[in-house]
Amino acid sequence: MKKLAELFFLFSVCLLVASCSKKATIYGTTDKKQDISLYAFHRGNVDFLQTMQLDSVTQTFQLSLELPYEGLYLLGSDIQTLHPVYLK
Repeated sequence: MKKLAELFFLFSVCLLVASCSKKATIYGTTDKKQDISLYAFHRGNVDFLQTMQLDSVTQTFQLSLELPYEGLYLLGSDIQTLHPVYLK
């Protein structure tokens, strides 16, 4: 019975973690010829998350990812030019 209770507890924790994660999809267009990168901005630190490849014909990009937290992120083609976005 104790094993069954432990198994149920672990299953519940896994469901809770899965329900807390949020998925976001970012679409956009740009006039630059560079790929677009997404950075997390948390507690004053800028951390690289992922780079989206730019479609060279339509100049569009798309990124789907699990967000580590709800909050401020930075989007841009290089570290010198980043635009803040708030993602839920």
